[in-house]
Amino acid sequence: MKNHLTRIFIFIFAFNILALGYYIYFRNLIFNPERPTYISDHPMVLLSGRTDQFRAQGCWVLRYAGQDCHFCEGAFVRNWLTLENVLDKNGCKSYELSPNGFDLVLDGDTNPRTMILAISSNFAQQLQFYRTPMTIAGFNHKIIWRHAGPISKINIRHCLQITLKASRE
Repeated sequence: MKNHLTRIFIFIFAFNILALGYYIYFRNLIFNPERPTYISDHPMVLLSGRTDQFRAQGCWVLRYAGQDCHFCEGAFVRNWLTLENVLDKNGCKSYELSPNGFDLVLDGDTNPRTMILAISSNFAQQLQFYRTPMTIAGFNHKIIWRHAGPISKINIRHCLQITLKASRE
């Protein structure tokens, strides 16, 4: 009986490893951060209630996060704020958007980001959000970097290399 349970455990373990491998492979195939995605200008409603136009001109970074997201607050936000500050010092415009618009992460920081309450469904489809937090960096009408999940120091370095290179070209 013990050998039988051991075999079942090994089979389940191997199946989970295989499933995880397929998940990572297909996620990167579909949401490849290196694949350029072109976006156009779209209307948006800001937290203040004012309507504006998202103009994909120059360097920009957009964070998709909400209050219900464990990885969108506390210690997990530190690296996002670092990335945002460095990009801001290099002339990048910063935006934040939440899944439903009313749970924006207002963490009391003083970063000069534009808080977006709502965007068009066409714009959301172009941005390809699939989880929170998600960070997208772009230059002009092209998404040049995308990351899902909390940002690490390696992600900061990678985003800065790609973004600053694009702004110099």
